[in-house]
Amino acid sequence: MKVSSCACCAPGENRTRCSAPDRGADHDHDPGRSLAEADDHHHNHDHGDGSPQREMALLGAAGLFFALVMIFEEGLTVRFGSFAAPLLYAIPYLVCGWSVFRTAGRLILARDVMNEFTLMAGATLVAVGLGQYAEAVGVMLFYRIGEFFQELATERSRRSVQGLLASKPTTAHVLRGDTTATMDVDAVRVGDSVVVRAGEKVPLDGVVLSGSTHVDQSPLTGESVPVAVTEGDPVLGGSINAGGVITVMVTAAFADTHMARVLEMVQNAAQNKAPTERFLTRFARYYTPAVVTLAALVAALPPLVGGGDWHTWIYRALVLKVKSCP
Repeated sequence: MKVSSCACCAPGENRTRCSAPDRGADHDHDPGRSLAEADDHHHNHDHGDGSPQREMALLGAAGLFFALVMIFEEGLTVRFGSFAAPLLYAIPYLVCGWSVFRTAGRLILARDVMNEFTLMAGATLVAVGLGQYAEAVGVMLFYRIGEFFQELATERSRRSVQGLLASKPTTAHVLRGDTTATMDVDAVRVGDSVVVRAGEKVPLDGVVLSGSTHVDQSPLTGESVPVAVTEGDPVLGGSINAGGVITVMVTAAFADTHMARVLEMVQNAAQNKAPTERFLTRFARYYTPAVVTLAALVAALPPLVGGGDWHTWIYRALVLKVKSCP
C-alpha cells in the first residue's frame, strides 16, 4: 500500500517535490543552469530516509514485525504474556513511524492538518488504542516501504539528470586561421570550425569537416556502442570523441542543440504538473476532509443511535479511512 501516491495525500506533496512556477520553454534561459539550480534546491531538503542506516533499520523493523505476527498469531501469547505484545510491537512501530510523527508535528505547527502524515499518525494511534497492534505497525511499515521505493526512484532520476548536466561541454577550441582559440561554448557562432581532440566532448551540434573517429553518445541517447563518424557525418554536442582528432563545423547554437532540447524537456517535466496531477491536487482539497468527516460519522453515529458498540464502529471507521488511501 503506497499511501503517499493517492489523492488524499496531495496536500503534503511538498515533502518530495520542489515546486516551481509553470513556465514555457524559451531560449532566453539556460536549461542546464535551471536544472542545476533545481537540483541544488532539491538537496537543501532533509532526505535522511535514504541512508544505509535507515534502510537497515527499516529492514530490521520489517523482519521483527513479521516475526511478531507469526508468534502472536500462533497463540504463543500464553508463554510470553499478553503484556509483551504492545511492548514488542512498539519497536517496529516507532522505527517506522518516527519520521512520520516528526513531520506531522512540524506540519501541525504550520497549521497544515489535512496531510498524509497527520492522517497516517492519527489512524495508527487510534488502532493502537484499540489494541490492534499488528494493524498499526503493518500500515506504518507498508507506508514506509512505499516511501523507500519512491525515494529510490527519485534518486535514480536525480543521478540521471546529474549525468546529463555533467556531459554539457563548457569550452570549445575554435579555429582562427592557423591557430585555435579556447572560448566559452556560448561564444561559439554557427559556421565556426572547432577542433575536438581524443577524449574531449563535442561542444555543439555540427558536421565533421575533416578526420574520422568514434563518438560516444551514451550521455545523450543511452546507446553504449560508439558511433563511427567521418567527413560529412553529423555529430551531437555533448558526445565524447573516443578516437582521433576531428574538425567540426558548428551548425547550431547551444540553445538549438539536441542536448539543449533534452535538458529543456527534462526541466519542463520536473517543473510543470500534468493536467491529471493538477486535477488531483484540487480534488484532494475536498476529498481528504470529506473522508475524515465520513470516518468520524461512521465511528460516532451508529453507537449513538444504539447500532453497536464503540469499539466495533471505531475500528470500521479506521478501515474506511485506510481503504480511502489505496
